[in-house]
Amino acid sequence: MKINPEKFKMYESILQEFGPSGCEFRVIDLMKKYYQQYTNEIIQDNLGSCFAVIRNKKNIANPQKVMLMAHGDEVGFMVRQINPKGLVKINPLGGIWEQTLLANRVKLLKDDGTFLKGTISAISPHLLSPEARNKPAQIDTMLVDFGFTSEADAYANGIRPGNFLVCEGETVLLNEKRLLSKAIDNRMGVILGLEVLENIKDLVLDFDLYIGFSVQEEVGTRGAVTATNLIKPDFAIVTDVSPGQDYYSNSEFGQLGNGVMLRGMDREYITRYDLIQYQIALMKKYNIKNQFYISPGGTDAGAVHLHNYGVPTIQACLIARNLHTTSGVIDLDDFNETIKLVTTIIKDLNDEKIRQFNFINKENKNEK
Repeated sequence: MKINPEKFKMYESILQEFGPSGCEFRVIDLMKKYYQQYTNEIIQDNLGSCFAVIRNKKNIANPQKVMLMAHGDEVGFMVRQINPKGLVKINPLGGIWEQTLLANRVKLLKDDGTFLKGTISAISPHLLSPEARNKPAQIDTMLVDFGFTSEADAYANGIRPGNFLVCEGETVLLNEKRLLSKAIDNRMGVILGLEVLENIKDLVLDFDLYIGFSVQEEVGTRGAVTATNLIKPDFAIVTDVSPGQDYYSNSEFGQLGNGVMLRGMDREYITRYDLIQYQIALMKKYNIKNQFYISPGGTDAGAVHLHNYGVPTIQACLIARNLHTTSGVIDLDDFNETIKLVTTIIKDLNDEKIRQFNFINKENKNEK
């Protein structure tokens, strides 16, 4: 999959936007501009999860609803305290591995909408005891340096407890196949939604389609709960990024370059037998490269599939190296296969198939 300069600029704008869990409003504002190219109807829940709505074109009464969900937040931090030297203590937002943090450059959003640049301090090894050198630094002991000389100086320049910050990492095409960036998890899923919107823009659907993203996934799939309550889908596709395990072996789960993930299970979700058979049949029919995967983590699917009486849910996930760091790496051919799978599912679905995936007669329900 080659990316032309115009498309790379779009990818970069989304990957580089500031949006840690709980502070996704800049991502939301940016994505609304992109969604407006495809629809005049954009909805949000009260946490901020945001979706473009593509209504069916067959004037079907009480149409089925299909939801494609990524998540728009990235791992980050919140300011906890400012010490007398003007250095900042932080709390993590999401699962961040301490060993990836020391000396990282960071960006903090001030209340006036501007940013401050700084770095996570790394004490020189010359000043550490042998015991300290052999232990990873804990986040609650780390200090962020914005160049201030005192607590008063930091406050005067716009820092306060509760500010949000993220580590910085530029977006780089390593070659025609591999992309490096911060926020790979899961802005690539947000970008995938745009690619799918482009692919199906002329499709005549007999269901209503909701394409967008949740917020606060990295702190416990919170936006997935509220967004699913808002939309009440009859069928869901969740797309996310999962950790590659291919550093030393070709036999481990999660190999870059081996295609879209056929996700059997994770800690919060097991793909229903008929749904995984449906995926397998489509991928075989349309020659979609794929790899089986069992995940130690979880995605928004864990919350989505448990909504109300249960929502038939498929995951279409992408493998990445260096997850939850500023240096995520994906294979663009894998990304293309993931786009192809999601587009194929949406093109293949119809009112009858969606009803067949739902075992409860919805006409007899009091509510969806």
